[in-house]
Amino acid sequence: MSERVQALLLVPDEARGLGRSLGQPAYIGDDNALHFSGNVFDLVIVRFYNRRVELKIFTDGSCQPNPGEMAIGVVCLEQHQVIHRISRQYGPGTSNVAELLAIKEALSWAPRDRQITLCVDSKYAEGLISMGWNPTKNLDLVEQVRDLFRSFPNIKMVRVKGHNGITGNVMADKLCHSARLV
Repeated sequence: MSERVQALLLVPDEARGLGRSLGQPAYIGDDNALHFSGNVFDLVIVRFYNRRVELKIFTDGSCQPNPGEMAIGVVCLEQHQVIHRISRQYGPGTSNVAELLAIKEALSWAPRDRQITLCVDSKYAEGLISMGWNPTKNLDLVEQVRDLFRSFPNIKMVRVKGHNGITGNVMADKLCHSARLV
């Protein structure tokens, strides 16, 4: 006789981890059931959620003119689906400050227990945050963004070419520009 569980959210790696931690073999079988310690548990997957599924966060910041009124755009994609977006106007500043503010906003929202790829189109932001450049301006903001970035155990930053048709970057750019229309 097997026990029945009404709702359980596991993926194969988590099932194996459960078995290892309890000293018993555990796996999800072809029948989509959890097999553990001689019992079979029905799996009712309410929503596929795997902390190992990467979040791709695209950020953009701009000024019109530069220096001028700043705006930011952020879009977060999970398996090509938009799960979060930010479109915000800021006061006067430079495009470099706007790029850093976009990253700060994105990381302030982002869950720390997820694998994250932070996609930026700013060489300035990439250099200051992930390549160890020494800032000469915006010292407090740079330090805040660096501290936020370091607080994520599974994050990497990649620079994408701006205005090159990369979907997430195009979306972040549009959110950035739409913030000015508000």
